[in-house]
Amino acid sequence: MGLIKLNEYLEKEKELHSGIAVSSSIINKLEVYGFLNCKGREEILSGCDNQDINSYGDVEMNYDASKCKIFSFYLKQNSKVTPIYPTISICQEDANLDVKGLYIPSFVGTGTKSQKIVDDELYSNIKHRFGTSYNVSENAWERARWPSKYSLVAGDVMLHIKKGEIVLQDKDGCIKSVEDSIVVLCRYVHEETGEIRFLFSRLEQLYYEIKGTKKSIDR
Repeated sequence: MGLIKLNEYLEKEKELHSGIAVSSSIINKLEVYGFLNCKGREEILSGCDNQDINSYGDVEMNYDASKCKIFSFYLKQNSKVTPIYPTISICQEDANLDVKGLYIPSFVGTGTKSQKIVDDELYSNIKHRFGTSYNVSENAWERARWPSKYSLVAGDVMLHIKKGEIVLQDKDGCIKSVEDSIVVLCRYVHEETGEIRFLFSRLEQLYYEIKGTKKSIDR
């Protein structure tokens, strides 16, 4: 038996699914409940108690998620809803994706700068009219000033992703988000109380056991 960091296991296998058994240096038996794509790890962790969020890069990150409302496919923290995805994978080829079907955390928020408001408003309009014939005008696109990986094609905003990027997929295998900052949502059985608890961690601080199996928690 051997342990491999979860980010290294992803590089090896090219994809990870919810339900796999993992461990950390603090908790031996964890199950991956799903994957979140966040604007920044600090944002999703801001409601967690008794942790120095500013120093997360240098310490083991196991943040208690008990203050979040966790459902099958999304997490609610205060008024913010963040999708939970069952699969992440490494893109095997370049691709162009229609923004209408994507969750882009960098365009979700309450920015105060004028350009940020314009950018977020365009994304909100695209998402709210998903499934309709809504087209983005040249004027609206020029005002938005999105990064160069986005382009306007016949009224649709497309995101160009490159081979090797991490994508998040729904239960049907459809790409729904492209990595911004991945947070892993895990659950475990508390040894003393027998309660099922949740925590946030990150790929590089979780370990997968190459050989042997671990009993999972029924979802």
